[in-house]
Amino acid sequence: MINNIEDGESEFSISGKKNLVIDGGVKNISYTYDNNLLNVFTNNIDISVEGDNRYNLLYSRVVQNEQKNKHGLIINNNLNIIEQTNEKIGIGTVDKNKNIELVAIGEERLKNGSFESGPWKESVGDCSSFDDDANIDMQVLEHPNSNNKYLSLITSDHISCTDTDIELQDNSRYVYSLDYQSDTNIYAKIYFRTGGENSINNLEVDVPINNDSWNKHIGLFNTDKVLNPKIFLYATSELIERESKVSYDNISIKKIDTIDQILIDDNNIFNNYEVSKSLIINDKNIEQNRLNNGSFEGGLWTKEVGNCWNYDDNPKIGMKLMGDKNKFLELSANRHSACTNQVIEVNEEEILKLRYDFNLENSEKAVTQLVFNDPSRTSYTDDTEAIILESKWNEFTKFYDVPEGATQARLYLYSKENNKKEGDAIVRYDNVELSVLPSYFDSIITLDQTSTADQYSTPNNYNYNIINGSKIQINLNNVNNDFLLFFSTKYNDNWEVRFKNNPVGDHEVADFQFNSWLISPDKICAKWNCENVDGGYNIELELVYKPYKELRAYVIASTISFILFSLFILVYNISHLMKISKKILNKSDINNYNKNSKTKNDLNVYWKIETDDGFGVADQVDGDGVLDLVQNDNNKKQWIADQARNDMEVIEVDRSIIIHNHHKSLKKARPKKPEPPRKIHL
Repeated sequence: MINNIEDGESEFSISGKKNLVIDGGVKNISYTYDNNLLNVFTNNIDISVEGDNRYNLLYSRVVQNEQKNKHGLIINNNLNIIEQTNEKIGIGTVDKNKNIELVAIGEERLKNGSFESGPWKESVGDCSSFDDDANIDMQVLEHPNSNNKYLSLITSDHISCTDTDIELQDNSRYVYSLDYQSDTNIYAKIYFRTGGENSINNLEVDVPINNDSWNKHIGLFNTDKVLNPKIFLYATSELIERESKVSYDNISIKKIDTIDQILIDDNNIFNNYEVSKSLIINDKNIEQNRLNNGSFEGGLWTKEVGNCWNYDDNPKIGMKLMGDKNKFLELSANRHSACTNQVIEVNEEEILKLRYDFNLENSEKAVTQLVFNDPSRTSYTDDTEAIILESKWNEFTKFYDVPEGATQARLYLYSKENNKKEGDAIVRYDNVELSVLPSYFDSIITLDQTSTADQYSTPNNYNYNIINGSKIQINLNNVNNDFLLFFSTKYNDNWEVRFKNNPVGDHEVADFQFNSWLISPDKICAKWNCENVDGGYNIELELVYKPYKELRAYVIASTISFILFSLFILVYNISHLMKISKKILNKSDINNYNKNSKTKNDLNVYWKIETDDGFGVADQVDGDGVLDLVQNDNNKKQWIADQARNDMEVIEVDRSIIIHNHHKSLKKARPKKPEPPRKIHL
């Protein structure tokens, strides 16, 4: 059972010897490099068995790491330069069937990357020359504590830039690094032009700036056919009334060559440990918010409001921090669009979960935009335009797939000018979370329970396949005993184990935050047909995140309903459709009811309407008339049950029905406190 939970770490006590089988779909990778011997290790999400972190030796090789020609390990398109150490250095996580590359790092391909010989160009460049009134500058300065030089690009309106040639080869791969600093901007911008204006391997990188100190950035890029290759540095104008300055130093570009490929496959993914005392799991990264200061308790994201629709010289936009104890962001726009943004690091094939609370005043919608730095510059723009009431805090949640080639995502929050209303359009944001769910599937863990009290066993032959961000297929061969399926993502009722599209297993909270199911092959196969082999069963289970499926079904059903309803309107007369056979509430009835209702601020009020075609409900918001026919069910009891399952309150009033959605109150939304952990016998 669970003995102790503290700071994300949980300890399981084990009675009697058990065989722990850890299927780590995602593995931690670390290395040591001592006396020219490189060892690469894997281990599972910081699991401690019997008080000891267990590591598997994945790879070993003698590597002569000279000063001029260093080596590195590439994992998830990130280069980690190998340094002398006899202690394990973690370099990230990797999925099975992915490679780690051992590479040699060549000589420098960029001249004067530290600006000790002065600037690259005699004068600053104007990379956004939209008029003749550019206020830009470039300076070579000295670090305060040394005589080493660095370059500063300065602007108040246009984009200041500089560039220089680089020596590159066709069809090659390069590592670049740079130091950067700014106390005005939220990102440093660099651009590698390797093969002409339209080359797919040209790379534009926005490096996030999260503090005022000097920081280092390392990245990779490829070349195809090289044509006049150059590197560009930029400073963009992010402040309305002040100049922006971005500084650069120690820029380096070196060719890299692959020495060896280390494959993470099933042979080094599955670990078997004999456990007799305790198992400790520590994974603090599950659904961890990658945004800094998402609740704005630490202040604003940017020093000044951004002008994200700059169509003339007369913006009327604002940004301020609101709230006494609990802070939130307020963006206002009368002319142009007010915005703020933040950058996070991502890896391709990850899934991002965006959620935030928002409040509208004199505005029609809250708008967010998620922009990636992949070659296609993928972006997603979403708004909350729907039946949203002003003065209420509402919640928005959506999932996004990180596109191939992306290493960064930038989240914009907007307040857009409102052409339909006078005054400032105000949008308030709070509790903004941009979580990275690493492949959604950190690991699946089962325990072989050999004690007489617990008759759960570990399947000897099983594998799983990640279908997409909401589904895992689990194949079990020749199983007949009950077993425990442990899935280390944060507990959520929306996760479900299915057999032939039917829910199976008892879903419980494990380790305070994880999902687990007790699976009984006998019960499953007694109810549904299973393939029987040598006294056991072959079972194909699906681990499903329900909202994805329901969302797809909702979109399809909504589209079909809209088409059918449109045809219905053409065939039938409106008066025939809305013929009422029983008394319904009029406007005064609804207003009187709302005055006495504890949920008078709830969003939706519905009318019950009986037509010649059966029982129906029409959406009624303001009491003036029927807006839309949203429900038509001949079975009244079934319909009421459906509404109850949708977390709606059903009330009989004058033989008619009013339904209220249970929405959040006017107070600022805050995450619920987690329930105390249940005791789980493993």
